[in-house]
Amino acid sequence: MQKWVSMACAGVLMLVSATGSGQAQADEAERRHYASLIADQMQLETAFADVTRVIVPLIEPSIRQGFPQASEDQVAEAMMLLENAFDEATPEFVAEMVDIYASLFTLEELQALSSFLETPEGARFAELQPELTRQGQVMGEALGQQIVQRIVPQLNAIMRSEADD
Repeated sequence: MQKWVSMACAGVLMLVSATGSGQAQADEAERRHYASLIADQMQLETAFADVTRVIVPLIEPSIRQGFPQASEDQVAEAMMLLENAFDEATPEFVAEMVDIYASLFTLEELQALSSFLETPEGARFAELQPELTRQGQVMGEALGQQIVQRIVPQLNAIMRSEADD
């Protein structure tokens, strides 16, 4: 009798855990659905392309420094290779962002975000997001340079005192 009760309890536990697991999988699938919808609403493919158009040219000086003997044609070919590689990585980027959204937000939060992005204000936010990011990067770089300039005398003093020790 005790064996039968133990088996029955084990069966109930398996059923409960399987039901919970099924619910978790359904919740995960719904979260991924809404995360994917948000990726579309935020136009992440376009945003990634816009960012890569800014990033790729910044790599050219490193290529020239790393390969000083390279001809202009070789540098141009390398730059084209980089552009193509970033273009081909767009679906991977979007898929990774969907995973990030799905892991960081609850289903309810994703639903609310998606609903917000369907409003005129949300659509405007999504439209301006790449520009907000771009301006934030420019501002961050400028602020970083200003901070460094402000503390150069203190940095020099620290480095001199360390050298004197």
